[in-house]
Amino acid sequence: MIFSENKAPLAICANGITNVPASTTVSVAIPSSVPVGSFVEVRPHIGANVVSLGYPGLTLNISAWTDAGFVRFQNHNTAAVTVTWFVMPIKAPTGNGPNNKIFQVDKSGEIIRFTRPGSAANPQANDIIISDEFKYPRLALHGLSNAWAGTGGAWYDGLFKDGGANWSRLRINYGVTFANPPLVFYAIQQGTTVCTEFGFPMYPTARAYPLSCYYTTTTTYCDFVACDVNSSAYVRYYILPLPN
Repeated sequence: MIFSENKAPLAICANGITNVPASTTVSVAIPSSVPVGSFVEVRPHIGANVVSLGYPGLTLNISAWTDAGFVRFQNHNTAAVTVTWFVMPIKAPTGNGPNNKIFQVDKSGEIIRFTRPGSAANPQANDIIISDEFKYPRLALHGLSNAWAGTGGAWYDGLFKDGGANWSRLRINYGVTFANPPLVFYAIQQGTTVCTEFGFPMYPTARAYPLSCYYTTTTTYCDFVACDVNSSAYVRYYILPLPN
């Protein structure tokens, strides 16, 4: 791993799987070094699988944010929901503290850190270049695959009651079994039109915008499902496994 004070690796400060009962707020303890207002990514569960937010028929109305030493989830729905989540710091480094120790070991000898010169005596995540208290997912798989090379047909009939035009499923097999369902980022392109996950959401009854796309991921594969595509449609994907 190559890093410097100006190029720190992607840090996962906290992650987990949490069930949030209906109309309830749940708090989960996270390291105190995680800044308030850090980025919280949420992925809902459908059965045993983790799905993207564009999953057809998904009713999800949940707020997630970081507070001092906690990540909080507020479920606005009348049904419980299970979510996989992870937190990344987003604040800029301060670099104006008294600490000039680039390499640190805490008093207990349990946490090893590389920090930016000038960080606070008790640095927050934005001043930590790398630390064994955080996780750093690697890019395990990435690629550009023809979306139409997948399969379509009767497999979606039970989900999309009124059918759909030119559906295609593209399965990416990891080749190994990950400890947890990985992080997945993707975009789908057909001609000059590009759609990210939040660009064109699915409708519950499959009356979808062109290039609607969602995914279902497990520890061994990821299925991308696209609507209204043809042989010129491609999915660009990035898959990052999350360690325990």
